[in-house]
Amino acid sequence: GRLGAEWFRRDFEARGTEALAPPTVQDTFAGFAYEEMDFTSFRLQFGARAEHISYDVTPRPVVALPPDADLDHIAPQVRDRSFTAMSGSFGLHTNIGTAGAFVVNFSGASRAPALEELYNFGPHVGNLAFEIGNPDLDVERTLGVDVSLRSRHAKAQGELNLFAYNISNFVFLDLHEEEIDGLREADFVQADARFIGAEASGSLDLHPRLHLHGGASYVRAKLTEADTFLPRIPAL
Repeated sequence: GRLGAEWFRRDFEARGTEALAPPTVQDTFAGFAYEEMDFTSFRLQFGARAEHISYDVTPRPVVALPPDADLDHIAPQVRDRSFTAMSGSFGLHTNIGTAGAFVVNFSGASRAPALEELYNFGPHVGNLAFEIGNPDLDVERTLGVDVSLRSRHAKAQGELNLFAYNISNFVFLDLHEEEIDGLREADFVQADARFIGAEASGSLDLHPRLHLHGGASYVRAKLTEADTFLPRIPAL
């Protein structure tokens, strides 16, 4: 097994008229453990991770607004946030013959909102959206299962993965019809979601200097309560 700890600091500052988020210092402290038990024909795998993330954000300057100002398009005030996220997983890896394997993993994962999701406000041309962050976002929590079949031969390898995830408080960009500066308005919001999909990949050694690789993936990502597809997630 393995034990470890991590400290990460991000001192973020964007300058210029297109700066989306105010200066922010992000600190992340994390500890993790991984254990594997080998029983010759199969292996059991366990993992856990705990982390604490804090954001120390510089308040936006207070600007005097004209009486006819559109309050919906005024940058919201920001505030410091901190999150604690816990994740764990359990897996089974069993051999199929001499070249194959069957793997199943059950996981419960948590993800704190990113700096950009909390504090962005303004035109993000690369994303074709006028992004409006949400400083009230909460931690995403996921329950999932992955099932894999793998085959490894001398000149050919292949893998098929099936997965299903239920995600509470999933963070996504909610696009509106209204435009600001020619870009669609988009709010960072949260809702429960479900992801179901499959991935396949393979490779073939045609020659010592010529290798053929291929892969494909499909995902069905929907909001569970509204029963609508999530935006900007290509199915295939």
